[in-house]
Amino acid sequence: MSVARAPGRDNPARGHLQASRIPHAKLAVPAVPPGFVPRPAVRELIVRATEGPLTVVNAPAGYGKTAVLADAAGPDTAWVSVDADDNDPVRFWSAVLLALAGCEAVPPDSPLRTLVPPATPDAPGFLAELVDVLDTLPVPVRLVLDNAQDLVNDGLMHGLATLIRHHPSGLRLVLSTRLNPALPLARVRLQGGLTDIRADDLRFSAADAGRLLQAAGVELDEQRTQALVTHTDGWPAALRWAALSLREADDPDRFLAGFAGDDRSVADYLIDEVLGRLPEDKAELLRLVSICDEVPAALAAELAGRDDAAALLDELERETSLMARVGGSEPAYRMQILLRSYLRADLYRRQPEHAHELHGMATRWFAAHQRIPQALEHAVRSGGEVTTHGLLRRHGLAMVLTGQHLAFRAAYDGLDRDGVDPWLALVSALQHLQVGELAAVVAELDRCRQDWPAVDDPDLALLSRLVEAQLTVASGAWPVAHVHPTPAATELVAWARLDSGWAMLRAGERDAAAQELAEALRLARNDGLRYLVMQALATLGMLRARDGDYSGMRSACAEAVTIAEQHGWQRSPWLAECQLLIAFGCLLHVDTAGGARHAAYALSTASRPTLRSLAQFAEGAAQFDAGHRQAGLAAMRQSRRALAEVALVAELTAVLATFEYEAEILVGLDTEARETLSWARERLPPCAELALMQAWGHGGDLAAIDAGPALLATTPVYAQLLRTALALRSNQRTTARRALGAALTLAEPHVLIRPFAATETSVWRLLVEQAGGFGPAGEFADQVRAVLAPLQAKPIHGTLTSQQRIVLMRLSSSRSLTEIAEELSVSVNTVKTHVRAIYVKLGVNNRRDAVVAAREHGLT
Repeated sequence: MSVARAPGRDNPARGHLQASRIPHAKLAVPAVPPGFVPRPAVRELIVRATEGPLTVVNAPAGYGKTAVLADAAGPDTAWVSVDADDNDPVRFWSAVLLALAGCEAVPPDSPLRTLVPPATPDAPGFLAELVDVLDTLPVPVRLVLDNAQDLVNDGLMHGLATLIRHHPSGLRLVLSTRLNPALPLARVRLQGGLTDIRADDLRFSAADAGRLLQAAGVELDEQRTQALVTHTDGWPAALRWAALSLREADDPDRFLAGFAGDDRSVADYLIDEVLGRLPEDKAELLRLVSICDEVPAALAAELAGRDDAAALLDELERETSLMARVGGSEPAYRMQILLRSYLRADLYRRQPEHAHELHGMATRWFAAHQRIPQALEHAVRSGGEVTTHGLLRRHGLAMVLTGQHLAFRAAYDGLDRDGVDPWLALVSALQHLQVGELAAVVAELDRCRQDWPAVDDPDLALLSRLVEAQLTVASGAWPVAHVHPTPAATELVAWARLDSGWAMLRAGERDAAAQELAEALRLARNDGLRYLVMQALATLGMLRARDGDYSGMRSACAEAVTIAEQHGWQRSPWLAECQLLIAFGCLLHVDTAGGARHAAYALSTASRPTLRSLAQFAEGAAQFDAGHRQAGLAAMRQSRRALAEVALVAELTAVLATFEYEAEILVGLDTEARETLSWARERLPPCAELALMQAWGHGGDLAAIDAGPALLATTPVYAQLLRTALALRSNQRTTARRALGAALTLAEPHVLIRPFAATETSVWRLLVEQAGGFGPAGEFADQVRAVLAPLQAKPIHGTLTSQQRIVLMRLSSSRSLTEIAEELSVSVNTVKTHVRAIYVKLGVNNRRDAVVAAREHGLT
């Protein structure tokens, strides 16, 4: 190495004298504390990290740095618990040498056991000799310097930097610290020799917290445990305090709701171990910005009245992990939760008026930057009722329509209700509609009417009509068509177009409705009005269902459901209809599990009896398709009868009738089938569906199906499958193939697999035999076979071996058994043996039937 050597060794007596003053406890690996929760993942992280030349474990007080390092310590660990006295270089190096000499991994004859520290801090010969001796160790030693933040002596830090720079092969240095060490680590990090372990790596997960609570004799369910972890940021020390308190608490929920940084034990720890160790300017900065859950750097400068606030916050984030940087080009900082709650409470106790001033500053800053939810939060905290009302009046409707309904509700509920603002009451009614609280909607509308202004306000009148129209839809009816004036409020433009689309759809003006809904969706997307986007998609889904565009229906409804789930609108009255339509789409795809799941969701969220009955019908259809014939049919029949007095649109009536009638015909319930057909005739105009049902009952004319209009896209597919079956009965295979190809062509655009599921066996067999013979519809034919094969095929007697599968794949070709044997490099007798086994397992007795059976089972 390049470190210069001193000409001689210092007096050994001096080093031994200094070492004799070092308490033994500071050189021993600490025992893990009582109640320590082993965390194998953290232990493995420490072990892997300390295999490198340098590891820095940097986290605030209470993160268990000492405990996890002690838990991972082994016979190769030397330990020094550093304190302020160790800034004397002789004392520090004496402690290091004694710890190394006491390590089991150091051989008895190692020079480490006789090496003594220098008499003067700047003796380079000592460091050179120490590096050389460490290089000779047979196995590396892990040297842990715990509480390394207490080391501040320049000469001592220079010595450590020298040791790190030369990284002897026999040393693995571990620094446990609350602050970034003042060492030149950039080069080591760049070379890959440094591993950083931060607070995020040491936080408790919910599973860790659960084990900690259990060890303390506390039982909490997963939800409460996760809430406690979230509230404490997974800070181990805070979780231990909480566990001890919960063990004595009479009401755990009350304790969890009130547990904060100003709890006495937490506050004392924060004062002594965290804030007390910070420079006064940084501690004061933290106190001022604690009013914000997340403080932008620019706002921090205003709150603190100092231009370097961002730089100080950046230092705190980098050096202490008390702040976490969030955001990108315009950074913001989030403080450790319990520290923030303590500082905020302390600010309110000591300077309540200043706290309100700071909240006012934050309100103005966030409002100026169009961050209205945050501005409202600070306006409420500042006690500025006038400011809160003004922000809600200007931005409340946009907030609700863009999905920020929780922020609106929190601010609105804090207003004095003596004088109700009709506009805000209507916006509040809309927010209640989003979550299906219809009684609250009615109450807000009543309050609004009581305080209706004498002066005409066109936008207020329009908002009132739109909210009432939504309530009408949610209650099971459709709104009356209105000619809406062009509103001044931009949020109302898309909504007015949507309202017109609803009314046109109800009036049967589908083309006009499609145009209005498409424009409403475009405007809502452009303005980020996500609630209106969801509504427009839901309404478009209904329109596409009535048009027979089942793929478009499912796509629109699925997007609406996704938006609702993202914003907590699962109880919105629109969602039940979307889920019901998706369930219908699943049944058409022969996805019985999906159909049952979405039908159950619709049933749980539907607020109207009609929707509940329809959801129960869909559940019954899914049961029937899954093989529970009697139960499924009974549910369909009961639900359909519950709708006897309901005026349903023709398309929906046709769905109910054809689903139930087909099921009754399949299980041979002729009397019940006649009742269902009679019910349909009373409610439907002349249409292809009535002719189809008559044909299913073996008394109808197929030509009549083409004579009337089809309400459902499935009906022409069913008709072609009937023609296929009739042609096969008459041995007209060419006609049958043509009709089956037509059925596939009609079904492909919307992936209508369900009509093929209940077709006659002869039709299914033709579909299998003609694989590859359906031209452009061939790929869809393969999809139908793949979906239905498990439902249609007879069971296999035994499992085909891999060799038998290989032979089976080749039987569909024109090759002879001899040619197959040559291709597989086996004897023809071996191939014949495999073929005989294949016939037995598939239940066939010739090659053609084996190929068909293989396709039926999806084996080829």
